Amino acid sequence: MRAEASSRKAATEEILIILPSSQRICDNFLHVNMNLDLKAQLNILIGQINSRYGNLAQALDHFFLARTIYQQKQAHKKINELYILIAEAYYHQKDFETASYYYRQGLPAH
Repeated sequence: MRAEASSRKAATEEILIILPSSQRICDNFLHVNMNLDLKAQLNILIGQINSRYGNLAQALDHFFLARTIYQQKQAHKKINELYILIAEAYYHQKDFETASYYYRQGLPAH
């Protein structure tokens, strides 16, 4: 049990070291001229990193930037998937009403 707990703690510490540098790399790439799909995916990745750190406002900023790109491209399936990430961020902020709204938005239309 102790070895397992120690191993988990070491893994968590390693992630906390790696994530900031990962975010810096992603932020730098956002300034590179790239196609819109990659830019949207990069914004989602940065949003997920921020969400993992508890920087939910920054996570939402990046998720909404990705949504804008997907709306321009009319990529409805990707927008639905993104709405689930947005809902989860609002849920972690304890904004359950907004989370519920985005969860519903993320459901596929039939």
